[in-house]
Amino acid sequence: FWVQYAVRHQGRRDDVGLGASPVGDVIPSFTVHGLHGGVSLGRQQLAVSVTNLTNTLYAEAPNVGFFRPEPKRSIMLTWSLGF
Repeated sequence: FWVQYAVRHQGRRDDVGLGASPVGDVIPSFTVHGLHGGVSLGRQQLAVSVTNLTNTLYAEAPNVGFFRPEPKRSIMLTWSLGF
């Protein structure tokens, strides 16, 4: 089995030419957390991932011009088979 905790922080950015962006002249900072885990069963693997664990509203730099926020908290279950 395996478990992973991931955290990513991006500081505020003012080096991007946003024009008339709905977020203003500066892209605000954000921190996102994720929790992932799974179990390997021979050549099969069952895994679950929870992304944006704290349900933070944020947008990556390419999406800020028209403020398309990233998805809210989500859970993904995967089953993979290797051969």
